Amino acid sequence: ARRPGGKQALNAGYRPPFSEIYLRYGAERQVVLRLGTESPVDLGPRLIEFIDENSVVRPATFDRFDQFIEEIRRDGHEVRCHEEALEYIAQCRDRNRLAQRVDELFPKGVEDEAWSDLLSVPLYPYQKRGALFAARAGRVLLADDMGLGKTIQSLAAVEILCRAIGLEGVLIVTPTSLKHQWKKEIETFTRRSAMVVEGSGSARRAAYTEDSFFKITNYETLHLDTALITGWSPDLVILDEAQRIKNWKTRTAQTVKKLQPQHAIVLTGTPLENRLEELHSIVEFVDRFRLGPSFRFLAEHQQLDADGRVVGYRNLSSISKTLQPILLRRTKDEVLKDLPQRLEKHLYLPMTPEQMGHHEDNRQIVARLV
Repeated sequence: ARRPGGKQALNAGYRPPFSEIYLRYGAERQVVLRLGTESPVDLGPRLIEFIDENSVVRPATFDRFDQFIEEIRRDGHEVRCHEEALEYIAQCRDRNRLAQRVDELFPKGVEDEAWSDLLSVPLYPYQKRGALFAARAGRVLLADDMGLGKTIQSLAAVEILCRAIGLEGVLIVTPTSLKHQWKKEIETFTRRSAMVVEGSGSARRAAYTEDSFFKITNYETLHLDTALITGWSPDLVILDEAQRIKNWKTRTAQTVKKLQPQHAIVLTGTPLENRLEELHSIVEFVDRFRLGPSFRFLAEHQQLDADGRVVGYRNLSSISKTLQPILLRRTKDEVLKDLPQRLEKHLYLPMTPEQMGHHEDNRQIVARLV
């Protein structure tokens, strides 16, 4: 650094003769081109449609990535692509193609005729929008208020994905008390087979080899069956009551995050209950890079006092913007226009004289059920 020009050289960093394409991690992942010392003088201007002024590859050109590489190599210049950059580009291309395929299947959106035979029951418009959102995204967090039908939206999304890409197996992870309820609703709303995975280790092992489209297990036994699930390799995992993984330190959360399905639907009515790290832990299963490292995420949004206690939050609106592509949350008030009018039914209950007490002239009372 004391030599003439040495400090500038250190700041500039080492530049190899070949060019390279790598993945930069930050607030968002970016594919970056670093030109080598032997790259043609006119190479940068020739690539202006593919890269911006910071040499970041434009995501809109990922579908033409092969053309981008050919342009760099046109004069015999060497370019090396890091494996993680290629994987990220492939993931983005797959997501775009999935969204296009879903749009082709439902060109009219919620008004399309394809909804008529998707499930055995009709869906409300907001449920159709939720199912389309989940199917187009591929990996999504559905966080509607309780009672708005997250279960049926996820089943509709599964059916859409079956038509779009041909899913072959779905794993549902749910609290023990809800396993048979899931099975009942699957058999009621769809024409798919469903099996509850339970019992001894040998019984569960046999269940994962059975020919069943849906397999339903619970959080408590998940860590025991990780190898069996990996061997089965489901195309999609549905997490019900996903607040079970809000604490990333627990064995349950760490086991769930070992699952690596291509598609995931995470269901919870309370994505954020008390602390921001709970939201980060849940989102990490959907998209581990979406919110960045936990330490940086918390530093950007938490306000601490001198003793390190959380006393407030900041920049929360930026979290909503960051999660917009993978998070859908509606309240009852927001979807009220899509719901039918309130129904009132009057049931007449005959009463005995003893039940009527001194009101002998009254032979019945009215019970109102809303």
